[in-house]
Amino acid sequence: MSRLVLCRPSAYDATAELLKALKCKVERILITECTNTIFYARVFAVNAASGHRVDVDARPSDAINLALRHNAPVFVNKDVVRQFAK
Repeated sequence: MSRLVLCRPSAYDATAELLKALKCKVERILITECTNTIFYARVFAVNAASGHRVDVDARPSDAINLALRHNAPVFVNKDVVRQFAK
């Protein structure tokens, strides 16, 4: 995947830089559910200095974008896979 170079940072770039400045790393992404054709995701991050872990709600598109910037794995809940495996 080639990367488009912009003259100003995108919101994704700014978020990745903010996490880096705070010594936080995205550990993984989980696509948690799909309800009424809306997908939901969680971003799991850890602070390298304190070890404090957090997870936040996110749109899957935003979560996947962060995962790509942090080389973090993307997981999908088994129920979501089953829902669309038909």
